[in-house]
Amino acid sequence: MNPSVETRPKETNLYEVVDLLWRRRALIAACLAAVLAPIAVTNVTMPAVYESQATLIFERPQDPLPSFSMSQSFYWDKSYIINQVEEIKSRSLAGEAAAKLDPATVSALLRGREGSYPEDRRREALTDIVRGSITAEPVRDSDIFRLRATGPTPAAAAAVANVVAHVI
Repeated sequence: MNPSVETRPKETNLYEVVDLLWRRRALIAACLAAVLAPIAVTNVTMPAVYESQATLIFERPQDPLPSFSMSQSFYWDKSYIINQVEEIKSRSLAGEAAAKLDPATVSALLRGREGSYPEDRRREALTDIVRGSITAEPVRDSDIFRLRATGPTPAAAAAVANVVAHVI
């Protein structure tokens, strides 16, 4: 080895990078098509889902005798919030809401499924659809809950959210 000869790494200039990309253009195009094709197929075949949101304010019942225990107060707050969320997600509330929906919303929710349910099971199916379309989450450090409803049309999503909020 000759100690006087220094080896420096070869610097790559912009021309070499562009030349490399140009030579590999078929491979780059194939990879891009392989990534974008499933995305395009999914976007075309998936049905549109619309979401509506309602905000609910729950008032807590006041204790006749105030509690000075911080742990008990925290537990009460936490359990109250959990109970309210579970009440919103309950089957009985979804059944009441399904009974109060207008016929246009019912037909929009059952579109494509009407033939698969006998007439006596239709109400049950509608209750399951309403229950599956609603979600509730509490807003941090408040008595406010955000209710979200999904539907096949914007009007159906809004109607479900409004009826569920009214039933509560």
